[in-house]
Amino acid sequence: AGDLLMCGEGKFGRLGLGDEEDRTTPTLVARAVFDGEAVLMVACGYFHTVTLTEGGGVYTFGHGEYGRLGHGDEENQLAPRRVPAAGFNGERVVMVAAGGGHTVALSEAGHVFTWGYGEDGQLGHNDEENQRAPRQVEAGRFGGEKVVFVAAGGFHTVAVTAGGRLYTWGDGYYGQLGHGGTGNRL
Repeated sequence: AGDLLMCGEGKFGRLGLGDEEDRTTPTLVARAVFDGEAVLMVACGYFHTVTLTEGGGVYTFGHGEYGRLGHGDEENQLAPRRVPAAGFNGERVVMVAAGGGHTVALSEAGHVFTWGYGEDGQLGHNDEENQRAPRQVEAGRFGGEKVVFVAAGGFHTVAVTAGGRLYTWGDGYYGQLGHGGTGNRL
């Protein structure tokens, strides 16, 4: 249990196997690359992958464009690389999500961190800027409630609070934000 098996297109290293080869059958990603920890969760964006380990480690790999891997640069990673814990204010991460070009992490304290492509407002920082490293979404945006669940679509993000409130932001072109219109929400 806790082993990561990957298959599919390997372009940009998004399978985390150290190369860009395609795999037609599930292939084990060595647990050693996760500091020996079991993988609890995996999320796949268009060209990148994010994983969460039992110790709260966030590892990303694949296409680094827009900073979606969270390492402060735009370099591709062919194998899992840990996102520095300092990016999460030292808080333990308990959930991750991957959008088309952005990444989301939720801490045990109920704080949301986002990074990567932000040109549709999907990072939730009230701007359209890309972020190359994790940045906390202002906690006050959730009405003082703890966030307990996060998800990401291609260009939008979703959070659910402990009180059952649903928050959405980012690209609303098709009405996917549920606000009754098709505008973006920053």
